Amino acid sequence: MNAILAMPLLARMLLLALCGAALGALVNWVVDRIRWEPTFLSPWHRADAAAGRRRRHYLPVWGWMWRRHESARHGGAFWVRPLLVELGLTLALPALYWHETARLGLVPLWQGAPNMALLTMLHAQYAGHVLLLALMMIASLVDLDDKIIPDTVTVPGTLLGLALATALPMSLLPEVVADGKLLSVRLVTAASPRGWPAELAAYPNLLSLVMALGCFWIWCLGLLPRVWRTRRGLSLALAIFWLRLAREQVTRTILALGLLGTIGIGLAWRLAGDARWQALLSALVGVAATGGFTWLVRVVAGSSIGREALGFGDVTLMSMIGAFVGWQAGLMVFFVAPFFGLALGLAQWVLRRDPEIPYGPFLCLAAATIVLRWPSFWEVGREIFVLGWIVPAALLVMVLLMGAMLRAWHWVIDR
Repeated sequence: MNAILAMPLLARMLLLALCGAALGALVNWVVDRIRWEPTFLSPWHRADAAAGRRRRHYLPVWGWMWRRHESARHGGAFWVRPLLVELGLTLALPALYWHETARLGLVPLWQGAPNMALLTMLHAQYAGHVLLLALMMIASLVDLDDKIIPDTVTVPGTLLGLALATALPMSLLPEVVADGKLLSVRLVTAASPRGWPAELAAYPNLLSLVMALGCFWIWCLGLLPRVWRTRRGLSLALAIFWLRLAREQVTRTILALGLLGTIGIGLAWRLAGDARWQALLSALVGVAATGGFTWLVRVVAGSSIGREALGFGDVTLMSMIGAFVGWQAGLMVFFVAPFFGLALGLAQWVLRRDPEIPYGPFLCLAAATIVLRWPSFWEVGREIFVLGWIVPAALLVMVLLMGAMLRAWHWVIDR
């Protein structure tokens, strides 16, 4: 950390701009590879190695401008979006660094010069937010192209979020707490704004281990290939359900993932210490609560209107976001996203007459907004989340009322 801070701020930001350009090239390469039909637009694909590439074509940002002559092969303006992705990250990484570490945008109430402990925490949070930004860009771009968010993005992304919380517990979102005239910064955990309960401490408290494993296995079970059709009776539905699970290779992969995750969580509970355990458990609660709430909305809304309201990729995307920002910010994301969806979805309908709108990019825009404006959102949110168990109970009632309203509206339209 001392070596980083010894560099002038401008030098750090220029270095991060270069890293942003390289990260943008990586994002474009991954998007090309995991799309439903790979496009091989990135110059780094071996399948395109014989296309007369020159060294300048491999440069981020500028390389795309020098490849404009390939429009006849790849389609008109094929180079515009990849260029904007790389240019956007080139600008975003230093701008986000300035906002979070120089401007103290996540802790605006802090008075005076930041000490080393605060700077270390802010840099850990910045690293986590850059990783989340890259993952959300990949998910959004694929969703825009294919109207699907593949597990190849969200599953590794969720695991990376859990690993980051364990390795860098300071990467959790912060809050500034006033104690008289003194100000201190603490991390927003799963128990915030209340203190961490003693029964959820690490070894030897079994309750915390059971809770962590429960959250992890809820996520794993959600990834299993499920078919549930009750039109011909419950017994046949169960038979088809278990037959599908037994046949699919991905079932064994997910069960192996669950076993390895169980071992890892058990080791963290026994050996990692209280700070790392609190961060890991908070991330796991974020995965289960944020993804679980989105899943519940999907099921209730889908059954009410008779068709899919949210894709399951949106559920796994929200789980990934929850691993990085926690369950409180994750729920905020779900309620902020419709405002982006309303504005941009209306524009898409007017310009393209396309009623099918991918929702993943709106979730990602909402997550980015909440991270950037976290102090403002938390100032309001902490007054709500201090209510404890009343919050999930109220959300459950709200979802059920939403389902009843949608069913009534669907009945009126059908008539």
